[in-house]
Amino acid sequence: MFLCVMVMAQRAMAQLEIREGSFKQLSRSEVSSQNGQLNAGDLSALIDGKKYDDNGILCALLKVRVEKISRSDIAKLEFRVNAGIQIVEKRPLNGEMWVHITGAETELLITHPTFGASNKVTVRLEGGKVYELRLTNGETADLTFMSKPAGASIFLDNNFIGRATEYGFSQSKVPYGPHTVRAEYDGIAEEKTVEVTEGSSRIIWFNVLHRKHFSFDSTPKGATLFVDDIKAGATPASIELTLEQHKIKAVRGGQADSLQLDFSKTTETAFTFNFEKKQAAKASETPATTPKLDDGKRTRWPFYVVGGGLVAAGGAFKLLSNSEHDKYLAATAQSDMDAHYNKSVSYNTMFYVGLTAGATLIVYDLIKGPDRRPKNTAGFYYNPQFKAPGLTFTLNF
Repeated sequence: MFLCVMVMAQRAMAQLEIREGSFKQLSRSEVSSQNGQLNAGDLSALIDGKKYDDNGILCALLKVRVEKISRSDIAKLEFRVNAGIQIVEKRPLNGEMWVHITGAETELLITHPTFGASNKVTVRLEGGKVYELRLTNGETADLTFMSKPAGASIFLDNNFIGRATEYGFSQSKVPYGPHTVRAEYDGIAEEKTVEVTEGSSRIIWFNVLHRKHFSFDSTPKGATLFVDDIKAGATPASIELTLEQHKIKAVRGGQADSLQLDFSKTTETAFTFNFEKKQAAKASETPATTPKLDDGKRTRWPFYVVGGGLVAAGGAFKLLSNSEHDKYLAATAQSDMDAHYNKSVSYNTMFYVGLTAGATLIVYDLIKGPDRRPKNTAGFYYNPQFKAPGLTFTLNF
């Protein structure tokens, strides 16, 4: 069993929340770098340039710092303000939304098509100044973890949350946004960063099997290697594999060779693909000849085999005929009734043809007796002159 994270979205209204007390004016003294992000303070206004609304009023720059929302969702945020206040420009930047807005007091509401509307706050803005506001998302999802092998310890944001059985482990109400998930088993660990969003994948796979390096070579060298149909380099190569079943394929000069092996059970660590032997074997093969029309090399079957096939085909057509007849009886439109009736009659005709022809061949073969039966045959051949197959019948009286 693989470890998977299955996320079931739990919908709720008004998931967005403007953090209480988070609104403030930034000053030059707050220019700093935190978590790899530059807090430029009032310098942001200088970098971004001054902007004015349609009435010539200098805009303020409001930097909405977003938590638990993906960058694609940040771009979908909309802002509702009082009449007379204008949003001159808004653009997502480095996990934030920068909004150039008329420098005046206004009530502010932030909305998202999926997460709903935030609480409403009053902000006092002054043109040419830079302000900060923090917005968080309360949307959550349910996660289910599964591991290969089963029994891995699961960590979410570096916190142990449980152990994955063969049916997995479930964790509910995980907030939207980026998370670090890790699986550990017998000294092996695999860690991934996942971002839970409305459209993100709901399954995360972990493979915490032991690994080992194996060497692969070929004669001659330079063959392209594929591990489980994924390109993995060229020979000679050392490849780290999980100790489980894998298909290794080598391709060179239009030729391919492969091996399928459970690497947890083998004691070998080096494998060589030999294309020279394959070329020698191919060169020694006798070219296949196409049977001619009169060379007697035909594929032959007793008549009772062919007859049985015709009877079986007739039975199949009878089933189709019955099906179309039922559709004819159930139809209400005249056009549908005509179509199903015609198909039923055609299939029924084919039933009688197959039944009659097949029964005739079987009876004829039985009448002639065991001593003559091998001579009563149906044949298949290929005519190279016309480039077409044919069917022959041999009747012995």
